[in-house]
Amino acid sequence: MSQRPRPPLALLGTALALASLSLPCSAHPAGEDTAPHAAFEAPAPELAAIAAALRLARLPIAPPREQLLGQLLKAGEGSLAPLLDVLILERVPAVKAEDAPQILSRAQRELLLAALGRLPLDTVRRALERRTVDSEDPQVWRAWLRMLAALGNDQDLERVLRRWKTSAGQPPPTLERNEWRAAFVAFLRRSPARFELAEISWRGLLPEQARGLIEACGEVAHPRAQRLLTDVIGGQTDDLALTAIGQVRRVGRGYDPQVERELCEALRSWLDPRDANTCQNALQALGELRDPQALELCLEWLEHEDPNIQLSARWALERASDLQLPEPGSWRRWFQEQQSALAQARRTLPTRLLAEDLAVQVEALRQARELKLERAEVAAWIVPLLEQPHTGLRTLACEILADLDERSSVPALVELLADGDAKVRAAAEKALAKLSERPLGGELEAWRAELAVLRRAG
Repeated sequence: MSQRPRPPLALLGTALALASLSLPCSAHPAGEDTAPHAAFEAPAPELAAIAAALRLARLPIAPPREQLLGQLLKAGEGSLAPLLDVLILERVPAVKAEDAPQILSRAQRELLLAALGRLPLDTVRRALERRTVDSEDPQVWRAWLRMLAALGNDQDLERVLRRWKTSAGQPPPTLERNEWRAAFVAFLRRSPARFELAEISWRGLLPEQARGLIEACGEVAHPRAQRLLTDVIGGQTDDLALTAIGQVRRVGRGYDPQVERELCEALRSWLDPRDANTCQNALQALGELRDPQALELCLEWLEHEDPNIQLSARWALERASDLQLPEPGSWRRWFQEQQSALAQARRTLPTRLLAEDLAVQVEALRQARELKLERAEVAAWIVPLLEQPHTGLRTLACEILADLDERSSVPALVELLADGDAKVRAAAEKALAKLSERPLGGELEAWRAELAVLRRAG
């Protein structure tokens, strides 16, 4: 059996004392002090400074973060080895004989990783990877994953997404799905463009890695995740696809109607009431995406023999329409009225919205506001009005697009953030705030960067 890498000589006694007590982080809530007391015999000065800073961080009134980071890095790169020891062993050493044992809390770990982030990444990466060589200790690999997730770049994510092996060609110890999920969340939140790497690599992942990645899509909730979810839902017949279906509602709607059409098509293949649980989840996902084909099926299933399918069908209709109607007949009448209104609008509204008479345009906009089916199509009729010279018309168009709640209009609205008219800029910012949960406000360049991620994906 391979041996775990030896810690630095000055910390050998410390590491050996803790090694027999160390437990996976998932065994305890963050910060819970349930381990027996571990004695530290004459800890090195670097370790003592680190332990003192981490213990101060747990106080109800802790010193400023910068002060704590300064103490953690008091020895410069000489702090690296003891920082890694604490990260791996997940224990905070005693500074004084009377100190109670401490399991490394989440906040302490984040502080420790922030300190590592101020050291050269290549140096930190090499030091930790030396400890993974032929190691069978899951805590070493857990620390490696956490460090890369918190500090790593695209190349590090690429390595994590590959089937990882020790230098001897053996798989390392298995980590839990939640650990993978947390790591992928950290990678993807820092750069949504990394979804592209995930799309390329997910089929080769270990089962727990893949499930963690799919759950991370839901937690990050970025529209860029829709493509990955479409691939998984459309290309799998196992529980990985079921996991992906459950994340669609969390991700929500995106900015690209074509991507959503492909996602809806993949979801519709799972609408089999013989598998009631999967059918319910797929119905709710399609309701979130306001898929017209699924809504017709929902009308039929409002009276399904399975009451849970009835409830999911009703939820999908309510979500897609922003209405709450009392009984199946009301829903059928609403749907028929909307189909008739949409058919009439397709014949007249595109022309009326571009009429030379301002009153005709305004009335056409107000009619468009009432259409609840095929909202991406309706929004596409309105978007050209954002380039009209009349300030009032452009601000009203922004308002109607926000009321339609159709995110495919976001790219056009973003460009109005640079408009020369303050009223138009304000209307566009207000519409964007309603249409997107992304906290970007009126920051034009931030929005452009956000949309660039989606364009690269296309």
